[in-house]
Amino acid sequence: MMQRIPPTTYMEDFEDQIFSGEDREFSSFAYRIAAIKNLGLMMRLPANVFPDENGIDRIQNSLSNWRLHLPDSKRDDVDGNGRLDEMMFQAHFIIHAYVPQNCPPSGLTYTKAVSMFLH
Repeated sequence: MMQRIPPTTYMEDFEDQIFSGEDREFSSFAYRIAAIKNLGLMMRLPANVFPDENGIDRIQNSLSNWRLHLPDSKRDDVDGNGRLDEMMFQAHFIIHAYVPQNCPPSGLTYTKAVSMFLH
């Protein structure tokens, strides 16, 4: 049985997918990396002072884009056959459990962008 090997993709392809016009699905690992990058953005905000508005906007946009650009097959951690996608489970865990609960006192958790992750 011959199987076609998909073309090689890079994180730059993943990050530029919005501008490429292609409707391509990436590996679950790529979506996990994107979730970790969002976590990194949040962790760089100062913890003891009110962060600047640009930093908050950048995080809000990143969180919204991560969720909005997930393909249908990556929105759930379990596929149609009942198998757990461990990489997507970790990605969703990072976004749903860690990021909204550990934001600095900035009001970020009360925005529409983040509240959609809490439901």
